[in-house]
Amino acid sequence: MPSHSWLLACALSGLCLTHAACTDDGKRVEQSHAAAGMGDPAAQYNLGVRYAEGRGVPQSDTEATAWFRKSAEQGFAPAQYNLAVRYETGRGARKNQREAVRWYREAADQGYVKAQHNLAVCYAEGRGVEQSDVEASKWFHRAANKGSSEAELWLKAHEGK
Repeated sequence: MPSHSWLLACALSGLCLTHAACTDDGKRVEQSHAAAGMGDPAAQYNLGVRYAEGRGVPQSDTEATAWFRKSAEQGFAPAQYNLAVRYETGRGARKNQREAVRWYREAADQGYVKAQHNLAVCYAEGRGVEQSDVEASKWFHRAANKGSSEAELWLKAHEGK
């Protein structure tokens, strides 16, 4: 069985070129399923990405969402962000802006910059939350401080308003 750190690196990069057992895409899927079944949130996220993109498995928005949810419930920020996007777009889940905000906040609180930006947009536009320029600005500043050029543009456009 591969080590947890190797699985995490595989899940986050999608590349397993340094491990002989990962030269075959089917083998990677099999290993991801095994690790995901044992509760590894990075492997669960990886499977979500695979199902979302149809990489090595049949494309399925429903399966992708299910794997993102399992990982998100364990606190894995990239999965929380992806689950939020699915609630916001209705892809693989019933559209629910309040749930999207909930999961954006979970990931944003961990410093996940894409979630910070999207949460700021929700506050700026009043999507799933009461509109609040103060909250929007707070989250745009956090995202900008982590390098989000979109957040920086919003802040520049709204300075002095």
